[in-house]
Amino acid sequence: MQWNYMCNCELRDLDGQVEGIVLAAGRSLRMGESKMLLPFDGKRTMVEVVARCVRPLVRRLIVVVGYRGDEVTSTLAGCSVEIVRNPDLDRGMTSSVQCGIAAMNAESAALICLGDQPFLPASVFALVLSAARRSGKGIVIPTFNGRRGHPLYLAPEYRSKVLKLANDQTLHTVTRGYIDDTLEVTVDEDSVLRDIDTPADYHRERRLITEGS
Repeated sequence: MQWNYMCNCELRDLDGQVEGIVLAAGRSLRMGESKMLLPFDGKRTMVEVVARCVRPLVRRLIVVVGYRGDEVTSTLAGCSVEIVRNPDLDRGMTSSVQCGIAAMNAESAALICLGDQPFLPASVFALVLSAARRSGKGIVIPTFNGRRGHPLYLAPEYRSKVLKLANDQTLHTVTRGYIDDTLEVTVDEDSVLRDIDTPADYHRERRLITEGS
């Protein structure tokens, strides 16, 4: 199922029943240094920008850290977040999602966000939550030109399914496995598809931010 929204909805939540997860545990191998510690918005790091954007929309915000976790944690000292450490980050992003889901209240829905998308406007996060509320669907994913991006909404009933994913499975096993309960929300910008993996990505996004300011 697909709906077409413009990214200008009001900021709203789901009656306080949504918890956010920011994934910030990776080794940043293609960047050559911890991308979560790179400045993005003035003196703020990428992960801090994401955390401050998402925090007002959710009841509780969990940041999953791993590589250089103490340093990443210190950059979030001024944010109202809870830190969860991924002891097995070499298993990839799925293991970080599982760490975040396991730390949540079992009755809460999840808004899963990437720590390397500091350019996403708050309206995109609010859009996904609004679509989940209006549609009643358990999985809500933003799309641009037919391609799925982030952030991702998961209803509480998918908690156990995520936690049971094997080492060789990704979150796609869940997000592509329940078509009747999935809503794809078409957005009007490609930022939901982009992330920052390389120095070229980083410089591109900072340039775009500067040009747009």
